[in-house]
Amino acid sequence: MRAERRGNAPSVWVAMALVVGLCAISCASARRTVTPGIRDRAHALEEASHETSLSGDLSRAAILEQRAVDAYRSIDDVEAVAGGLNRLGNLRQRAGDRTAARRAYLEAAELARASGSLAQEAAAENNLGTLSEDAGDAGAASARYTSALSLARESDAASVEAAALNNLGLLALAAGDLSGAKADFEAALEIDRSEEDRAGEATRWRNLGSMHRRAGDTAGAIEAYERAHQIDREREDVPAIALDLVAISEARAEAGLDLSRAVSERRRAQEIHRFLKDDGAVRHDGRRIATWCSELGAAAPPDCVPRDVGAMS
Repeated sequence: MRAERRGNAPSVWVAMALVVGLCAISCASARRTVTPGIRDRAHALEEASHETSLSGDLSRAAILEQRAVDAYRSIDDVEAVAGGLNRLGNLRQRAGDRTAARRAYLEAAELARASGSLAQEAAAENNLGTLSEDAGDAGAASARYTSALSLARESDAASVEAAALNNLGLLALAAGDLSGAKADFEAALEIDRSEEDRAGEATRWRNLGSMHRRAGDTAGAIEAYERAHQIDREREDVPAIALDLVAISEARAEAGLDLSRAVSERRRAQEIHRFLKDDGAVRHDGRRIATWCSELGAAAPPDCVPRDVGAMS
């Protein structure tokens, strides 16, 4: 599951849940004894791809995931290929190549149906829904998420069920249905806790924060964002930490609460974005900091002056 900022305006920050793939090592096909060397190598490539993606190098991560997919193809492990394609599509989507992502998701869905893997089909349906939502087609997105939810429940794929609930909650939030969004996010959070999915918990808290913010409950929003931040710091998920800091700083500034602290939080986010080589985010952070520091005037804190090195927390 990966974090995403929707839109350029600093109004509401949400995390859309991609299913990053039901790890092939846990698939039924992974229990076969044939060609264990190739299967072990493919799993190692998946792990390397995941670790590389956390550093922000999505291009290298995609190369590693493609190699894992090719390895699974070489031993005709159709279900594992479907899982790899879901992960590969995630990486392509995060890098902004929606065409390549859609191609990977569609093939994953086709192979999942061929192999009878309802869980992988559910993951592909959820991920295709995120592309529809990105394109502004809420109706198509809702249909995909609802299909994913049904398939996930039929196959006891808890992580996909949580992701689909999360994304249906985002649609409700966008439509102004705050109670519906809250119910979906909290249902997903309950699943995350039962599965001990800390990344999922952080995503749900971030989205609950955005729900509170939309409702005008700044204190509730900041509390939820800080819960996400604590989890992401424990997980050492650097990109997610940046998301949390941006969300907290925007909520704090929007409500006029301790603008100096918002500057400090946003400066830390900017340092992470610089580390991740996300130049667009670095520039946007800089504009927000400059605006807030201008408003503070003589009371501007030391963080109004850029630092060369900073902590990623």
